[in-house]
Formats: sequence, structure tokens, C-alpha cells
Amino acid sequence: MDRPSNFLMVFHGASASSLVEEILSLDDRVYVPSFEPLENYHNHNRDMSRKEKINWLKCLFSLTDKTDDLFSKFNRLHLVNKKIPLQPITNKDILSVGIKMRLQSLYQAKFRKNFSDKLLNRVRLLTRYDWLDNYNDLFTLIKERNVKIIYSYRDNILKQTLSNYRRVYEKKGQFFSDHSQSTINIKLFKTMLSYAEHINILEKRFLFLAKRKQVPILKLNYEDILSDKEKTLANLFAFLKLKLVNGQLKNLIARSSYKKATNDQLSQAINNYSEFYTYFQKTSYARFLK
Repeated sequence: MDRPSNFLMVFHGASASSLVEEILSLDDRVYVPSFEPLENYHNHNRDMSRKEKINWLKCLFSLTDKTDDLFSKFNRLHLVNKKIPLQPITNKDILSVGIKMRLQSLYQAKFRKNFSDKLLNRVRLLTRYDWLDNYNDLFTLIKERNVKIIYSYRDNILKQTLSNYRRVYEKKGQFFSDHSQSTINIKLFKTMLSYAEHINILEKRFLFLAKRKQVPILKLNYEDILSDKEKTLANLFAFLKLKLVNGQLKNLIARSSYKKATNDQLSQAINNYSEFYTYFQKTSYARFLK
């Protein structure tokens, strides 16, 4: 019988990845070390090279190996970078470990301090896809350590960008107490939208390479989670070969702290919706205004 798999969740913000990761972490058979530990917004990652991050992932995914005792493996993980916070392991018989990670987090780049300029620089950098071509080190690690890829994505790019706009520019939404309507600066929103489009291309190219490497991939759609959370997450657990007993998944979902923080109707979420609608109805994004 195949043993449960480790996982690497590739995600772009506002795609329900935090909800999915939390539900997995609430299962005592699964170990998630910390929230987005390799993302570049953490101070402890500012000087961490790609090679060091890959090495950290190797140590993380070795936790489910049976070749050494768990304490020694956990200690090695800590020593790779002592600044990365680690949740304690409460179950010595963990079957699966994993994190969620943006693909950009393995790419080191310096940006200007002003956020708008920084975002424009990111868009320009993302047009240089040559740095993605050499992901052999990551794919080798994935194959060696029994890792499967979970791709967390969202169909409606306008709603996804709105959630990210609220988080970045207005401090509203999922991680804040303010869930009120947004007033959109169209120019800033367009920049974020351009960034999101480039991220989508980046992710699709990565998935293409992963498929060529015969790495197992599960595409986890935000809209499917919204429509039928239990069925979508049951498919996830089956993908990772983590058996569920009756009522277990419902219990995990009930314990989750994540609730929808932005109205799914754009007209209800945006104060200046008329201006927003007038602009985007003339573009290729008109179909996402529903």
C-alpha cells in the first residue's frame, strides 16, 4: 500500500490556500512547520539564498523518513536556519509534512522601497521567465522526498486581485479586523492585475515543467471550495493518501479559523463600483465582473 505523501502547495494570494493549509495542519497526522516560512517578506529570509531554502526543504521533507529518529531530524531542520519559527511536533508518528510557497520565494531580487514602484519592478522581473527554466533542484527534491504538488488557484482574477488590493493598500480583509467596502484606485489596481497575470503565466509554466517531470499535481480551485468545501477537501486528502474516518473532515472544517472576508459580489465589495465597472467592461476582463 502507498504511504501518505508530503506536499508543496504552490499558491497566489487570495486563493483559499491559507484555509487549506490550516485544515491540513489541524490533522495530527500532518505537520506544517509555520505560516509561509520561506516567503521573502519575513526578515529571516532576506539573506537566505535559494540553495539554503532548497536545503531547508530537504530537511523538512526528511521528517517522514524512517531512517533516523524524529528529534534528530527536527533538530537538523532548526539548525539550517534558526530564525525560521517552527511549530512543535506533537505527534511522533506524523505521516505528511508540507508548506505553502509562492514560486517567487525561490528567486532573490531587490526592489525599491516604495510599494508601487516595487510592484512594477516585480512585473518587469516576471517577464524574464528564463530563471524558471532551471528548477531541476526542486524537482529532484520533490521526487526523492515523496512530495506532491498542490496548486491553489482562482478563476476570477478580478476578485482575486481585489482581495490582494484590500490586503496590501487598505489593510482590509482576511488578516485584518476591517472588512468594509473598498474604494479602488484604478491605476494601482491595474498594476496589481498585471502582476497577477504574470504570476498566472509563471505558475502555468511551472506546472508544465512539473508534468514533464511526472510529478503528481492536484489543482485546487477556489470556486470549487466555495461551492462544495467538503467534497473538494476530501479529494485533497485522498490525493495525499490520508484516510478519513466518518465525520473527521467536517470536524476539521468546523475548527478552521478562516472565514470569507470580502463580499463575493463586486458591486457590494467596491464603493466606486460604477467607475470600476465602466472601466473594466471595455476590457478582456469584462467576463469577470459577474
